[in-house]
Formats: sequence, structure tokens, C-alpha cells
Amino acid sequence: MVDQSTVTRRRFLTTGTVAAVGGIAGCSGVLDSDAESEPPGDTETAAGSDYSGPLQVSGIERVDDGGGRTVRVAVTIENTGSEARQADLVVTLSHTEADGSIDRDRSVLLAAGLEREVILSFRPQFFGEDGIDRPEDGEFRFDGTFRNDEVREAYPGLVTPSERAAIDGGSAWPGIAYDPGATAYNPGTEAPRSEPTAAWTESAVEYAFSESGPVVADGTVVAGRSVRALSASDGGEQWVHEGPARTSPLAVGDGVVAFGTPEDVRALEAESGEVQWNVPSDGDIWHGAPCHR
Repeated sequence: MVDQSTVTRRRFLTTGTVAAVGGIAGCSGVLDSDAESEPPGDTETAAGSDYSGPLQVSGIERVDDGGGRTVRVAVTIENTGSEARQADLVVTLSHTEADGSIDRDRSVLLAAGLEREVILSFRPQFFGEDGIDRPEDGEFRFDGTFRNDEVREAYPGLVTPSERAAIDGGSAWPGIAYDPGATAYNPGTEAPRSEPTAAWTESAVEYAFSESGPVVADGTVVAGRSVRALSASDGGEQWVHEGPARTSPLAVGDGVVAFGTPEDVRALEAESGEVQWNVPSDGDIWHGAPCHR
């Protein structure tokens, strides 16, 4: 905190209405002992913690636009140890022109060697001699630490970076929103960490309705209102069906591509696109896909 001799107007920092992003487990405002009101709780602030375990706060960045009442921060945390850890992340907000601080804590679970970002929100209020009195000068400061740190030797869905494996069924998601902190995030899975890049595109494929996505089978992409087959590796055209426009989703199996048209249900040879058979219909087929068993 700042030296009291430099504060021209005494203010106290406390919490207003709690605002949270992604589930916040608790908060505490710590006021100077001269204040008339008591703080909402006696939780020790993060600044007083002596945590020295493998969990690290590698960065805290304010991410709101600075114009509102809510202060929002992105906290980057990392598990530098060799075992999965579960702990309470505690972030403390203070201000250079006020006494006191506010804590926000969030339960986090990190597999060994992983890094992730946690978003927390604060709703600070400043009280001075004339009531609510937000300072025009100064700045917010943030500090982060951990408490209640413990090793998680095993839990459903946990794998380490050196032991990546497919997760079996629902066991990878042990509870609502995944963990006690409601993160909706499984740190033990190998999800892509960047946006995918396009291997190829084909603008000649026309789509007539929402249920007309492509089907991929045996290295071939079958798609389009006028059904066409493209190479899955480079997008090269293999064949185009010149018959009536497709009006139902595609089904592929046993070497045929089946779909409905305004005239019939028909099957094409998947390799050449030639019609293998067709069954006339009494009307247009607009809903439902052919099914292959």
C-alpha cells in the first residue's frame, strides 16, 4: 500500500456487488483498522501469502476497457511441477490511492507442465469522508498466489503431457462444468491450441439448404447440391453427378452414395459417380436422409 503521508484524502477500498466470470468462489475486502465498518470477512489477502509450490502466476493483465465499474483481469497460471495440482488461485486488487484490498479466489486444476488463462472480475468501491469517492489519480495493482495446494495423483480424464491418450466416453468429464471451480475445461486433453488452417477450398460446390454438409469416406469428400466428389487430400474433382439436384442429406456406404431428389431416391457408385439404382418417389424428398446399415 502507499505511504499514508502521501494520501491527500483518506479513502478505503472495499467490494461492491460481486461480479464473476467463469465461477468465483469467494472474496474479502480488507479495510484499515480506523474504519468505522468491519470488513466482509477475515480472509488473509494474497499479498500476505508465503506460497512457494510449483504453481506459478506468470502474468496478470487488465482486459476491460477501463471505462466501467467492473475491473476484469486475465491471469496466466502454470504448473511447473511433475504432478497434477489442485489449488485455490487468489488474486488481490489494491489501489495506489486507497487503503485496503479485495481478494477473488478460484479453484483451479492443472496437469503437470500445462499453462492456462483464468478470467476474474472485481467490482471495487471507494469510500472517503464524503461517502463514495473514487480517486481520479493513481492506478490499480494486482497480486496473485495460491493456497490449499494439493497433489491430484489421479482423477477421471487426467493424462500428463508425456502420456497423451484418447479419453474413454464420459469419464473425461467427472462433474457439472468439469471441476469445483466450474471451469468447463479439462486440462488433461490434447485439444488444438491454435486455429486450423485450410488445406484447400472449392468454391464450385453449391449448397441449397442447411442440412447439406459434406460426407467424407475412403479419402473422398462428397458434397454439393449437384453432387460431386472431391479428393480429400487436395480437393481435386473426381466426378460430378449431372442428374437432378439433391434435396436430402447424403449417405455413403458399401461403395455407394445415396440421396433424395425431386424425382426419386438414387444411389451412385462412389468411385465413378454412375447411377447404380433409383426408386421413384410420389413427391419431393426434402427431409430425412437415406440410411445405410
